Amino acid sequence: RLAGTTSRFLTAIAAITPGRWTLTGSERLRKRPIAPLLRSLRALGAKIEATDDRLPLRIEGAPLAGHPVELDPSRSSQFLSALLLIAPVLGKRFRIETSAEIPSRPYIDMTKSALNKVGWALREADGRFTVRPVRGKRRRVLAVDTDWSAAGAWFVLDALTCSRFSDAQLWKGGLEQGDRRIPWTLRSMTGSDPLSINVDAFPDQLMNLAVFAARRHGRTQFIGASNLRGKECDRLSVLVREFRKVGIRIEETSDGVVIEGPNRLRAAELDPEGDHRMAMAFGILAMMHEGIRILDPKCVDKSYPGFFDDLAAAQRSPRCIALIGMRAVGKTTLARTLAKRLGATFRDTDDLVENLLGRRIPDIVREEGWSAFRRTEEDAVTLGLEAGAVTAVGGGAVESPLVQRRLRDRAVVVWVREDADIIADRVRRDGRRPSLTGEDPAVEIRQVMAKREPLYRSLADIMLPPGLNLEERVEACLSDLENLCSW
Repeated sequence: RLAGTTSRFLTAIAAITPGRWTLTGSERLRKRPIAPLLRSLRALGAKIEATDDRLPLRIEGAPLAGHPVELDPSRSSQFLSALLLIAPVLGKRFRIETSAEIPSRPYIDMTKSALNKVGWALREADGRFTVRPVRGKRRRVLAVDTDWSAAGAWFVLDALTCSRFSDAQLWKGGLEQGDRRIPWTLRSMTGSDPLSINVDAFPDQLMNLAVFAARRHGRTQFIGASNLRGKECDRLSVLVREFRKVGIRIEETSDGVVIEGPNRLRAAELDPEGDHRMAMAFGILAMMHEGIRILDPKCVDKSYPGFFDDLAAAQRSPRCIALIGMRAVGKTTLARTLAKRLGATFRDTDDLVENLLGRRIPDIVREEGWSAFRRTEEDAVTLGLEAGAVTAVGGGAVESPLVQRRLRDRAVVVWVREDADIIADRVRRDGRRPSLTGEDPAVEIRQVMAKREPLYRSLADIMLPPGLNLEERVEACLSDLENLCSW
C-alpha cells in the first residue's frame, strides 16, 4: 500500500512468476517513479501494462530472456536491486548495464551481501553487473538485520538530550547498511564551524540530522539528497515548510537543505504528509518543545508501529545525574541540594555501601581492606544510579571498569572539581576518612588526582570548575544540565 521498496521488488518477482498479477498502492505510491525498471523488464520480454508507467501494474508473469539489459538507476538504487534479486534465474548471459550514477550506493552493497549468503556472487566492472553461482555456498535460512534507518531518530535524541539507549543489537548485523554512518556523522557535527555533509549514502537520515543541525551553533549544509523528492512525499520541501513553522532557519537547495543554528523553537502543528520518516524526525522535535504537535502520527506504522509509544516511555524514564570527583570536594552536599531543587531522589554510594555491609566505611577498610570495599562499591553504584535520582558517587569508584560502563549507560555525569590544597585541608580536618596510601593528605591527594583525573575527564558530561561555593555550583550545574539535556 505504501512501500516503494516492496512495490519495486515485487514488480520484478511478479514478472518472472507465472500467473496474472496486479500491483497497486496508495495515491502517493502510485505517483512514485518505477518507469526505468519497467523499461528494463520489458526489454527482457516482460508483459506489463500500466498507465504512464506508474502503479497500478498488470503483469503477466512468465520466464524472461537472459540477455544483457540496460538500466537507468539515477532515480533509485531499488531498480537495480530488483533486477539483481531475480538475476539468478535469468541465466549466465544476463547482465545489467547501468547508464547513470547509482544513488544510495550502500543499498547495492546490501543486495550483494544478501545474494552472497544464498550462494550467488555479484560482480561489477565499469557499470556492468553480473551474478554468478558460488559453489557449495547456500543458506536456506537467513537472519534479518536490525533496521538502522529506524534507529537514526534515537541516535539524534541521544545526542540532543544526553540520553542513552541500548544499540548492541544494531552492531550484530552483517549487512553494511548506509545508515550505520549516523553515529559518526553526529560526532562530526560538534563545534560551530560551517559544515557540508553529503548524505547520498544514507539520505533517509537527512531529516533526523536536520533536527540536530537546528540545535548546533553554525551553518550546516546537507547535499546529495535529490532522490528524497520522490519518496512518500517531497521530503526536502516538506522539511523546509514544517521546520519554518517551529522557527528553524532553513533554506532548500536542489539536492538538500541549509540550516542556520541554533534556533529557538515555538509551538506549531507539523504535517508529515503521511511520511513515516518525516513523522519520526518531527517526533524528536516534539520532545524538545511541549507545544509541538504532529498530525497523523500513525503514519509511522509503516516501519515502526511502536515509535511514539517508545518515545513516551523514554520520557517517563529520566536519567540519573551522577556526581563524580575526588573525596571531600562536596559531592554529597551538592547532590542533596540538587535533588531538592529538582524534586528528585538523593542517593550516596558511600551510604549504600554501609547499608549493604552493615558497618561504617572506616571499619570495612580496617577489617577487610580497600579491595573488599571496592567490590561492594560496584554493587552500590549499580543500585544508586536509578532513573531520576541525583547520586553522589565515591571518589575511587571510577577506577572500576564496571562502574565506568554503568555511568556511561545510565547517567548524566557531573565532575565536581576542587583545588588539591583545599581537598587536603578538608581531609585533615575531617579525620574520619581512611587514608588511601598512608601518605600525608597533601601528598596523597596529588598522587591520587594524577591517577583519577583522566578517568573523571573521560566520563564527564559536565565539568564544574574549582573555587565555587555551593550556590554557585548548583546554579552552574542546573544551567549546564539545561544546555546539555534540552533544546
